[in-house]
Amino acid sequence: MLGAGDAQAEIDNADANLALQHNQVDYIVTHTAPMRFVLPVPSAVGRTADCRTSKILGAIAKKIKYKKWFFGHFHQDAADNRYQCRWLYRDIVAIKDDHA
Repeated sequence: MLGAGDAQAEIDNADANLALQHNQVDYIVTHTAPMRFVLPVPSAVGRTADCRTSKILGAIAKKIKYKKWFFGHFHQDAADNRYQCRWLYRDIVAIKDDHA
């Protein structure tokens, strides 16, 4: 398990790598999602309300450009074109496909 210092080092590493790419990537794959992605789904909001990782991802999402963000924490399949994100559970999605 990561300690607070280790977690901050991971965040700093992610920020540095994103900066090297001018804060623009094609795809992001994370376990959970930024809070704003889950706000339309009440059952998911309760699972991220106090989630430090969701807050960190939310801060990252505000400063980067991406084609699609994939996550699976909520065990459901859905797509939200408003945020260009894809909830994954049972679906298999080819990330090279523009319709992911």
